[in-house]
Amino acid sequence: MNLIVRSQMKTKTNKFSKKQLYEMQNFAIELSQDAGKTLLQFQKKIHSLKVDNKQAQGVVSKADIATEKKIFDRIKKKYPSHHILGEENFYQLHQTSAAYEQLKNQEALWVVDPLDGTHNFLNGSDYYCISIALVHFGVPLIGVIHRPATGELFYAISSYGAFYVGPSHHHKKRKLFIDKNFKNIQDTIWVTGFASEKGVPVHSEFKLFKKLVCTSRGVRRFGSAALDICYVASGLWDGFFEKNLSPWDVAAAGLILKEAGGRITNYSGENFHPFQSSIVGARPPLYKKIIEIINQN
Repeated sequence: MNLIVRSQMKTKTNKFSKKQLYEMQNFAIELSQDAGKTLLQFQKKIHSLKVDNKQAQGVVSKADIATEKKIFDRIKKKYPSHHILGEENFYQLHQTSAAYEQLKNQEALWVVDPLDGTHNFLNGSDYYCISIALVHFGVPLIGVIHRPATGELFYAISSYGAFYVGPSHHHKKRKLFIDKNFKNIQDTIWVTGFASEKGVPVHSEFKLFKKLVCTSRGVRRFGSAALDICYVASGLWDGFFEKNLSPWDVAAAGLILKEAGGRITNYSGENFHPFQSSIVGARPPLYKKIIEIINQN
């Protein structure tokens, strides 16, 4: 179930100091890494995991639920006055647009996806991640993405830049600066995702997919929107597009791409926030071209 809310977010003054933001970012990094250890343990016994279907959202496993609970418990203990929005708890407890809207307008809202890429995880693939964001009146202030299998870490604080820590074997840290040089569309590689179980028609997405396949070097579909967007920020892919994602899919990664210097909006060109019904992010010279292609679709 994807809920469409108004596209323009009201700007409100951030009450958090720089020191508080860095403290919360470090907390989110620690949470993501601890959750990653839990997921790696679960993946060792994937054949015995209990798996259920989420209405209009695909599958959920014991790993998703246990990892989310672990993250939630620690957030509640450290920040008892903050609110939390997560994929599993939302579908269990907040299945109304009114509840969704109320959460969106909180001063401090942690938006969590304990396992982005559940299908990959359950099939033994390492292309999955934990996504944690702190959202302030609908606008992300902190974003953390951790890929447990490789140890890779992406993180950002609004207005303070985005950073990447490489795989476990060398753990090199670098600031993310997306390449802003011109590149022909025929030399690009894009990344996307769409799933029929979301309960919405995907015909227009297939049409857009075909257009880009025919005008670029290719379009990839890996199964984790959060990782896809982060790899656009790191320069691996040239751009990302997708419809009908949820806040926990994009809140952290969208901020990371934005702080790396990427251009990120919805399909109508409105500035990014995690409650939009579509998202497109790209290297700036390519952004205008992808928006043109989308609007021709």
